[in-house]
Amino acid sequence: MLKTLMDHYQHLVSQMSGYFPSSFATEDYPDIKYLFAFSDIDTQAFEMPFSYYNQIYINPYVMRPLSKGYLTINSTDPFAAPLIYPRLLTNPKDREILLQGHLKAMEIATTETFQDAGYILDETKYEGCEEEEFGSREYFSCVLTKYVDIAHHFSGTCKMGPSNDKEAVVDPRLRVYGVKYLRVVDASIIPQIPSGNTNAPAIMIGEMASDIIKQDYNKI
Repeated sequence: MLKTLMDHYQHLVSQMSGYFPSSFATEDYPDIKYLFAFSDIDTQAFEMPFSYYNQIYINPYVMRPLSKGYLTINSTDPFAAPLIYPRLLTNPKDREILLQGHLKAMEIATTETFQDAGYILDETKYEGCEEEEFGSREYFSCVLTKYVDIAHHFSGTCKMGPSNDKEAVVDPRLRVYGVKYLRVVDASIIPQIPSGNTNAPAIMIGEMASDIIKQDYNKI
């Protein structure tokens, strides 16, 4: 079983990442993350006009976005799915950071190192942005308008905060305000998105929650 797991994690779609500061950040606290994804047309997440051969994707992500989405109930049925509004790039700063991330990704893709390895930059334009010059700010701005997406790590929908914070859902001991005997223990309580994946913080939250619950109920 362990060997199977190790084999799986040695062949992920993305085996390498990197970081870069936009003009709004510093080198010791970058705000752009890159995933270098090794993939082919069969593993595309979107229907994009790429060529048929295997490629390397350099995907930039804004690590600490300022844009805020929200969710709300959809009906009185407690089992009905909620309405989710991500509101991606509604903050102009996020758009500029991601735009800089794409421009830097193109620089990386055209470095001598990549050229020596035999890689060629695919200049196939995204559908709907054909009129813009490939690689220009205008081109990537068009791409962001049509193809931007989330990066899986949902968080902050049940924000932790003080009782006088109107956006706060849980208190510092993870108890839901206004509801007895109910706690939230997952990444949704994170008040500010961390600079990176949320798996480790979620594990930490679970560990802390177990200690808090034991303290509150004095079981151990």
